[in-house]
Amino acid sequence: MFLLSKNYYRQVIQCEEKLIAEHSRIPYQRIGKPEDVAEAILFLADRRRSNYIVGHQLVIDGGASLQMPLATDALKIFGAVAAEAIQKK
Repeated sequence: MFLLSKNYYRQVIQCEEKLIAEHSRIPYQRIGKPEDVAEAILFLADRRRSNYIVGHQLVIDGGASLQMPLATDALKIFGAVAAEAIQKK
């Protein structure tokens, strides 16, 4: 499944300050462009180059998702925060 959204690129960044803040959170230091996704699609569509790739999710986000906690880590963090809140009561 491919999720392509031109509106994302138009709506996410609406002012200079938000643009600077968004860049600083992405390891690649820029917002993705439709061309970035197109290059991945071309690679996957070329059977000669992508022949052995089966059933894989390709994340094209400039490394932004590397800064998000994994679901298991998020549950641990939530549990710790909840336990601390209960102790404070």
